[in-house]
Amino acid sequence: MANECRPNIQARLNDLYQNKVYRSNVGTLDFLFSPVNGSELQAELVGRPDGKNTRYAVTVRESVCDAVSDCSEIACTDAPTATSMTSCLYYDSFDCTSSKWFKAGISQLRDIGSESVMNVISGHVMDQMGKIKDSIDAASVVAINTAAGDIASGVATKTIKLIDDTTKAPAWMVDSEIKTDFMDAGFNESPVLVGSRQVKYFADSISRAGMNNAGLNLGQIDTLNAFYDININSTNAAPTSDGNEVAFAILPQVANMITWSANAGIFASRQSSIGATQIDPLRLVNTDGSTFLYTTITDPATGMVFDFDLVLDARCKEFQWRVYAYHKLIILPLTGCKFADFNGIVKYDVCPLTATSCP
Repeated sequence: MANECRPNIQARLNDLYQNKVYRSNVGTLDFLFSPVNGSELQAELVGRPDGKNTRYAVTVRESVCDAVSDCSEIACTDAPTATSMTSCLYYDSFDCTSSKWFKAGISQLRDIGSESVMNVISGHVMDQMGKIKDSIDAASVVAINTAAGDIASGVATKTIKLIDDTTKAPAWMVDSEIKTDFMDAGFNESPVLVGSRQVKYFADSISRAGMNNAGLNLGQIDTLNAFYDININSTNAAPTSDGNEVAFAILPQVANMITWSANAGIFASRQSSIGATQIDPLRLVNTDGSTFLYTTITDPATGMVFDFDLVLDARCKEFQWRVYAYHKLIILPLTGCKFADFNGIVKYDVCPLTATSCP
């Protein structure tokens, strides 16, 4: 049946894709790929480059944390202690998350009313990219939750307040409390907050804050670079005490998401080829009669690399396509003379806000 849409349709799909498209809330992925997480991980691809059977290596510096002594106790005849300079960490295989194979006949693509093939197919691809990102994000939350280390020796977590329950303003000095936890472990760099709703409230409220009744300027509180993630919930990252929310404080460059592209044949964490809005199956037929397109697509939100396969079944005059991503979450060990169980990822319980009571 013909599509009877006309150019004056109430809401063009193109407008939907560009301005009102659904975007899954994947704050953990946003953080992993963001500039605030530092430079991309330097890893060396070794072995067979096919994603599933690939091995890759990361070089880390060894630490020298032997006890020190008074100079008078050190003699030039003492035998020196051998030290290791670096070690190599190996990681095997990537995970792969994929859409189904979808199909559409050439006749369908030529009968889409006032829309363009490029917009429709691009929209479908972006929908599936969002589903893939959501799946990877939820798995990353679980992995980070499992990997979280101690705040202090033998202290796994503690409860903090991000929002004052009475004034609904950001809690005074909570930024300093979090940063001091990391300073006590020997790391002065500010961590990044990734958490559930109160992390979002905390970050937003600071931008609107001013002087409180005690004369303190709440607007000067450090937001610590905050990312809200709907997947940080009781299923993926349960709080220590029921009813609380969860926030992770993470040192930059500790948690890393890397991707591998089957179509580009390279190892990368960011790679650009064609944009999602440039996909047009009919170009295969209308240009040189090609029957396939294997390329990469870069997610405009995170910079994450996806592989895109488009195949023409010439006999049935039917296009088939799928989008997928090879990915790996790597949590690097910290170097330096820290206490053993601090690894740069701290999980906090966040005090809940009292529900608003309507009169």
